[in-house]
Amino acid sequence: MPRMLSELLKEPKIALLHRVVKIVGPKISWQLLRETLRLEKDGGQSVDAAANSRPELLFVLDEGSRDCKLRRRTAGGVFFTLLKEKVSKEIYRTIYEVEDRKKKEAKKRARGRHRQRMDKTLAALRFDDLTLAAQSADFGVPSVDEAQTCVTTSADSEVTAMTEDGEVVEYIAGQLRKCSDRNVGGSDMAR
Repeated sequence: MPRMLSELLKEPKIALLHRVVKIVGPKISWQLLRETLRLEKDGGQSVDAAANSRPELLFVLDEGSRDCKLRRRTAGGVFFTLLKEKVSKEIYRTIYEVEDRKKKEAKKRARGRHRQRMDKTLAALRFDDLTLAAQSADFGVPSVDEAQTCVTTSADSEVTAMTEDGEVVEYIAGQLRKCSDRNVGGSDMAR
């Protein structure tokens, strides 16, 4: 039955339809299917994108007539909307439990990928060197105290001008390079 529902509704989530039939039962599933097909025959069901704070998703451009039309739900979307209205919240949550878990895991993976990209970007900009005070002698990076001394000795007007231009990162990197050059040159003489 779930495969038949999937074909009639053109719904790719067969596992979700399996859970609907298993939890709600075949009788209610058939009733929902009949109601869905009736609504689709009458023109479909429009998407309530305004309620989701996404009004840009309310209209679509019809390629044939080049008119803006209200966006319609897919047949599967109509089925699941009717299901939500028909069953209690607890039953609906148990049906969608696996889908919600998949969504959370996908978000977690996306956050991890984003964090890795940010770490890679920061490493390329060498911001990670600022926190490595113990290894600063190895890389020729000034310690926090040395960097602070170098930055505070520069003119405050120059700092203000750079922040207004949005070149803070370049300015700080330049100042650190100057300090690093001074310290590396000085440390070579001491050796």
